[in-house]
Amino acid sequence: MKTNIISIIKFDYLTKFLFIITVVSILLLFAVIALDESSVLSVIIPFFIISEALLVIRTLGVKKVLDRVIENKVAGKVTGTRRNNGNFYMSFEYEFKGKTYKSKSVFLIGPLQRIKLAKMETVNLVIDDLNPKKAYISDLYYK
Repeated sequence: MKTNIISIIKFDYLTKFLFIITVVSILLLFAVIALDESSVLSVIIPFFIISEALLVIRTLGVKKVLDRVIENKVAGKVTGTRRNNGNFYMSFEYEFKGKTYKSKSVFLIGPLQRIKLAKMETVNLVIDDLNPKKAYISDLYYK
């Protein structure tokens, strides 16, 4: 299995949020250039650079963790799902190294993916051995 960058952007909540901010800043940059508003460029360009840098740092950070924990596979039991303002929350519990943990993941996903995740009773997880309370749903992040 290999970590998929597109899946990280698609399913990691903060990374997806940073991606949306970056796309909006690119659109603003194009609009400012098209309107020839050079005074606003001094605000938009740093905003674009900072949002792009944060996106790259977050994506590569999550990829590094997922590459490191690829062998820490466990099965988890879904204990609950919930929708709130377009966000989808999935709670699950799992056992790792003899201890039982409870965790929750937040997703900003469309209705079809939401229905698919809501029907799941068990999930395949990878656990961060440095922080066992942090679990990633392996079916979403690996190809």
